[in-house]
Amino acid sequence: VSQSSQATWVTAYVNLGTALGKLERYEEACATYKKVLEIDPRHATALAFMGEMHLMRGRYDEAIVKFHEVSCIISVSPYLY
Repeated sequence: VSQSSQATWVTAYVNLGTALGKLERYEEACATYKKVLEIDPRHATALAFMGEMHLMRGRYDEAIVKFHEVSCIISVSPYLY
């Protein structure tokens, strides 16, 4: 699968991760957000939602790291989020 065709799946992966999170399937949601970040490592929404999934699982240090990454991206370009 080419990188350009993978990019078309980003929105679908984000939506799938959100649905999995709402079903409290946090591990699967994180795996889905990781797919987004493999395609676009600076995808602020995926980073924020992954941070939320870490938070829901009690992984506070990992959540803080993801939230910090989001804040760095947003401070550089506030229109990305």
